[in-house]
Formats: sequence, structure tokens, C-alpha cells
Amino acid sequence: ETKINFFEEVDGKKFKIGQESEEELTIHFFPLVKKKQAEHKTIDSNYGPSHNLYNLYDDGTIFSLYINIPTINNKDEISLYVDDDDKVVIISGEYKNINIEEGNHCIKKLIPTGRFETKIPLPSRIDPTKKVKIEKVNAISLFKIIFSKGEGYKKRRLSIE
Repeated sequence: ETKINFFEEVDGKKFKIGQESEEELTIHFFPLVKKKQAEHKTIDSNYGPSHNLYNLYDDGTIFSLYINIPTINNKDEISLYVDDDDKVVIISGEYKNINIEEGNHCIKKLIPTGRFETKIPLPSRIDPTKKVKIEKVNAISLFKIIFSKGEGYKKRRLSIE
């Protein structure tokens, strides 16, 4: 009696081929573990993954970035930079320390405090020579930041209107 087993992987798919006899050939497929697509994550230098949630829109000529920055209420409290060949926006500032229930013991603290730097990768370059428009959206700590698309190559501070 012939019994042959071997494992093979083709295009990320694993399977086992076993021949129990000359008449029978069996192929056993193993579950394919799908690779996660690369995700663009924001990074906060103090906390790892950023607390600053955002939506990014592209209308063909500008990027509109809606970003929630906890405890920040004024556009003058943040700085904007561009880096990585003008394709990564860096937003930095300082989260305020908020004591909502003064005198009480805080059981869980998720509102960030201290310096932050959030890096947001863009699908293409922005024009660092154009002024960046920041609008406070009708919500707590939500800002709309508009960048003009363009060419460039160095990290530099962006001007705010």
C-alpha cells in the first residue's frame, strides 16, 4: 500500500496532498489566513496609537482633514509641519490636564495629557508654500484643516491663516 503525504504552499494557500493508494488522491486545504492590508495609523509620540481620530477627504485639488484633538479648543494651540517628501502631516501641541471631578479619585483616565505629536500620512504631496486653513467645526475639539496639493521635499513648519 502506497501512502505519500506532503505539504505545499502556493500563493499563500497551504494544502496537504496525500495519496492513500494508487487509485485515490486526496488534497486537504487548510484555512487561509488573510493578510491584513497595510493600514495608515496615526502615531502619538507619547502614547503610541494617537488619541486624535480623523477623517481625510480629497476633492482633487485639496485635502480636508477633520481631526478631533481632545482638550484643544483653539487653533493657536497646535503646530503643523509637513515631512517625508511633503506626504506626512505632523500635528503637535499639548493636551490640557482636565480635572472634571476635582477632589474625587479618578478610577480610569483615558483623556490624554502632556505633549503630543500626531503623524498622518497623505496619499500625495501637499504644497507647503501655501497657507493652511484651519476652521473650528461646530463640535468640541474638532478642527477642519485644509491643505493645498503640491510638490516639495523637506520637513518645514506650515503657516496658518
